[in-house]
Amino acid sequence: MASLFFFLGLFENGYSVLTPIGVGTIVGAVFIFLMGMFLVASEEMVKKIGRQQ
Repeated sequence: MASLFFFLGLFENGYSVLTPIGVGTIVGAVFIFLMGMFLVASEEMVKKIGRQQ
């Protein structure tokens, strides 16, 4: 859906306002994904440390 906004704003001349919306949505999704990966990695490290003691 976000890529649809991005490509519509990029290639259609009348919808130039959709390009930043598409870029912002894609960047937000990547940021949320990376935060989730960080939380999963930190959870695994906490579990690993708890088993060693």
